[in-house]
Amino acid sequence: MEHATKTQSLNLQTLSKARLIELGQCHELSEKLGISMPQIIQIAEMHKGPLKPIGLGEAIILFINGKTKEKKRESTIKGYQTNLNRLQLAFGGKQIHELRAAELDIWINSLTLAPKTHNDTLATCSTMWTWLKERKYSVGPDNPFGKGVGRQETDDEYRDTLTIDDAKEVLTAASEDPFLAGIVVLQMFWGVRVEEAQKMLRKWIKPEHPMVTVPSRIAKKRKNRYNQANISEDWKTQMMTNAMAGPPNALAWLNYVLNKEYIYIGKGRRQEKCVGCFWNVNASTYRNHKKKTLPMITGRKNVMRHTFCTMHIHAFGN
Repeated sequence: MEHATKTQSLNLQTLSKARLIELGQCHELSEKLGISMPQIIQIAEMHKGPLKPIGLGEAIILFINGKTKEKKRESTIKGYQTNLNRLQLAFGGKQIHELRAAELDIWINSLTLAPKTHNDTLATCSTMWTWLKERKYSVGPDNPFGKGVGRQETDDEYRDTLTIDDAKEVLTAASEDPFLAGIVVLQMFWGVRVEEAQKMLRKWIKPEHPMVTVPSRIAKKRKNRYNQANISEDWKTQMMTNAMAGPPNALAWLNYVLNKEYIYIGKGRRQEKCVGCFWNVNASTYRNHKKKTLPMITGRKNVMRHTFCTMHIHAFGN
């Protein structure tokens, strides 16, 4: 073949009948695909193994099922599905190896998505491509969702935070509502994410240690996290060098909402009493109470945890 390439000739008489039939079949296939036979060989060489092409629709199903088996969060799976549905609507008839960066760049920009959604969609598609390649599917030599497809700048560097006076207002209002009190205190003093705080159980909160455990089953990164409060006499000095713990007032606020007597409207619109705030609060219940009790932070996503992080860094340099 090397000699044939150099001399632009091929001695067909040296080939067996079976080889000639095979050559004829290859020629028919190349004509049908509109790709020359040398190009077909080059594509096969790039795959470095038996061809295992996969259509986009099947790829999405396999990827979603695979991630579900990996026990990814329901919200994560839902996000994957939403992002991949956008790709499916535009390129549903294609196989993965047929996707090209240039057409993907035109497609994603035509959707006019918000910057974060734009980038998240491409990130999901890229993750799926890598996942398929790791499982030896013929998806092409280079990730088409990579550098050739433009990402958009986001305002992720900006972190919305509360002023000290605003933080006092939020804490004062939230501490009067048993459906909000614990969740807000965990965000503003213990650095717990709102999605985690909503699912917290009372048994994971141990003020006597003092420690708040965020177990792997609800933690964002699926690893146990242990949040402590520093209550030693020289806590300020310690936290200048090791700010892994929260300050003493984190424990003070936690004890306050754990032992406060609350009056609230229960089932049947009846007034009821309880000692200590509620835990494992339904997400919709939390949103409804937050909307009513904390209108000053409506639309300010993650502002309470961002306030914790910002004040922590400002106070202790860590």
